[in-house]
Amino acid sequence: MEILVMGAGTVGSIIGGYLTGSGYNVLLADGWQVNVEVLNQKGLKVSGTRGEHSFPVKAVLYEELKGLNRKFDLIFISVKSYDTAASLEAIRPLMGPETIVISTQNGINEEMIAATIGSQHVIGAVTEMSGFMGAPGEVVETRMGGGFVIGELDGQMTSRVNDIASIMAGTGQIQISENVLGLLWSKLLWNSMMNPVTAISGLGTGRILQNDLFRKIALEIGKEGYTVSNKRNIHLEPLTLMGIDPRRFNPGRPKDVQLEYESLKQLPEPLDKMPSMAQDIKNGRKTEIDFINGFIVEAGKILRIPTPINEEVVSIMHEVESKRLVPSTQILDQLASKYL
Repeated sequence: MEILVMGAGTVGSIIGGYLTGSGYNVLLADGWQVNVEVLNQKGLKVSGTRGEHSFPVKAVLYEELKGLNRKFDLIFISVKSYDTAASLEAIRPLMGPETIVISTQNGINEEMIAATIGSQHVIGAVTEMSGFMGAPGEVVETRMGGGFVIGELDGQMTSRVNDIASIMAGTGQIQISENVLGLLWSKLLWNSMMNPVTAISGLGTGRILQNDLFRKIALEIGKEGYTVSNKRNIHLEPLTLMGIDPRRFNPGRPKDVQLEYESLKQLPEPLDKMPSMAQDIKNGRKTEIDFINGFIVEAGKILRIPTPINEEVVSIMHEVESKRLVPSTQILDQLASKYL
């Protein structure tokens, strides 16, 4: 089994490290030269919720992939969503007729990936793990019991999904779903709520959820996403590991919305936990806002469903990215006065 992981950030490194530790022949590809050098010279260090581990991984720079004369059986796409298209072009020469490609990214990239390389190569996956890069070649896991939910995009139960589940078992808890697309949308809604709200305010997820007003703003964002997904006939699923049920974001069922509003406050989220988008702002990197809230906005336009708060959140995030706007809770106060 030849495995390639595109992107040696947090999730990609965790996958590559644990698969290497399980005895698979894994190659990590990344664009950060220092990271690649450390991985090759010192190996990968993973610490956090599963203890401390060291894996003797192999890594290359993206441009070095052109010189490889080999085919991979399994390829993970673990890059930022805005780098997906470039990653697909890089892996084309490395794919065989039976190669399976799995996205472990934020957002919903499966449709674009399937359209580019063929749906027969794609298995869907919902990533249920979190952490951060402590330094080049070092990753810290922060979620207990993390793992992946995988499945065919059309919901069929196939032997290859079972095979992939067995291979991925060493990376964490693996579940198989007949509705992986519904789970992907459910996670998209959660990310659309928490990622930009933390990045805009500078507050951690726990502080957002403990604040009655800010929690209500997040839920208002989620309600728009629910409406779009419902129009697309997406069957949302509870995110049991994260403790939320996006099915209760239905604006037409205010009692359900209120129930979820109260439940969100009880989530055991660390007060100062910063999702990936907030980490990107802190580190001066481009965010995935266009592939999360922007994805909902664009889907809404196609369906002629207004998504005003998501549109404004995208606009605000672009201002924060460009440093024309400084993260502040006052921005959330302004959103509240406008939409609540």
